[in-house]
Amino acid sequence: MHFSVKKKHIKWVGVILAAEIVAAFVLLYGILATVAANEQQERIEKTAQSVAVSVVETGIVKQVSQSAVKAEKVGKDVVEDAYIRQIAKTAEALKFVAASTDTDIEKSEVYDIVQDAYSWNGAVLSRSRGAVTGPNGKETYYNLDMSGVVRTMRSMGYTDAYWVRSDGCKMLGNYIMVAANLSVHPRGSIVKTSNGLAIVCDTGGFASGNPNQIDVATNW
Repeated sequence: MHFSVKKKHIKWVGVILAAEIVAAFVLLYGILATVAANEQQERIEKTAQSVAVSVVETGIVKQVSQSAVKAEKVGKDVVEDAYIRQIAKTAEALKFVAASTDTDIEKSEVYDIVQDAYSWNGAVLSRSRGAVTGPNGKETYYNLDMSGVVRTMRSMGYTDAYWVRSDGCKMLGNYIMVAANLSVHPRGSIVKTSNGLAIVCDTGGFASGNPNQIDVATNW
């Protein structure tokens, strides 16, 4: 009888020990899984940043296939943050940023990022204000047929859409079209105006009299 009780006791000890070993393995597995998950998340974020910056710098962010993004398991928010930062940084440096392929450029994210990269606190050129002092000096406006100017820009490789903004400014992609002294601001230069960031597409007789003057293309 004593032997039987002892045998039973040993049996239960073995069961308890086995259970503890299993529990330890489960706990260890959980820890390892958590570490692995954290490492995987870090790899995903690094990949996301790398992919986002690389793609933005080559100007083809909007052309990245969804399958490629899914294949890399890149977090959308991480890519978007890097994308916005890179666009804003480029715009702030007065470098050209191509427009998005959206039908309505004025409502596109790229346009908002570009134009939000710069702000002006002084007087703003308008139909009622024929001239103002803007960030580069004197600003005026003109309203002419821009088809020849657009053709010239196309020949230089600027393929962004020509359109008219809601305030009447004539646009090439993300930028207001302006005329300037081409010796000071060559065609394709990105310049600041009271109405936002602009691209130099044209020149005029005013340029010889005032080399810093900016003439804004409008439909006024």
